[in-house]
Amino acid sequence: MMKKATFPRMGHYTEAFEMLADELGFEPVTPPPTTQETIKLGVRHSADMVCFPFKATLGNLIQGMDKGADVIIGVGVRPSNKIRETCRFGFYSYVQAQILKRLGYRFDMAYIYGGGYNILRVLKNINPKLGYIRIFNILRNTYNKIKEIENREYSYEKRDVNIGLVGEAYTLWEQSVNYDIVRKLRNMGIGVHLSITLSWFLKHQIHTADEKQELHGELRNYFPKRIGGHG
Repeated sequence: MMKKATFPRMGHYTEAFEMLADELGFEPVTPPPTTQETIKLGVRHSADMVCFPFKATLGNLIQGMDKGADVIIGVGVRPSNKIRETCRFGFYSYVQAQILKRLGYRFDMAYIYGGGYNILRVLKNINPKLGYIRIFNILRNTYNKIKEIENREYSYEKRDVNIGLVGEAYTLWEQSVNYDIVRKLRNMGIGVHLSITLSWFLKHQIHTADEKQELHGELRNYFPKRIGGHG
């Protein structure tokens, strides 16, 4: 029997996660759209001081498990005593898994972490039946799907009035949390430029993104250290 995999919703990018789950050999179980009930579920079972995206995505996972999922696809960092991560996002999957197990859910975790050639080995561990060429094609297809979504939903068209949206990535992407601000601004005739896209984030992880090196010296006057997602 094919295992059913769920994952947190991430705005329009949820389509890419559905495709990734399917190509990895799982039946995708997409959580319902994020609502106040979703957020209440996450808040109820999270520590008070943990960040909002953690609570919202935990609510997504609970609802996905309630729809019959028996696998969770999680993204983060590899567990290690040497990790010095500046953002708690890298540990979401591990902490959320502990919470869900305490709530009585039974599931397998499919952790996706790392970059470069390491990601090939990680996906191989998730489904050993997949060959490396197939895994490479899955990664390529997923990235192409992400770019397709961005071209459709987030392409920047300069208009008479133009606004750049900045902030934490999840809040920028999840339209149920940001009140669908991109669509609303565009309907007002405003050009919208998203400061962070998922394709940029992925390229950033493997150090191929445009990091605007000329700004780094100036930024160090204000941020002497990396401060994570909100930076």
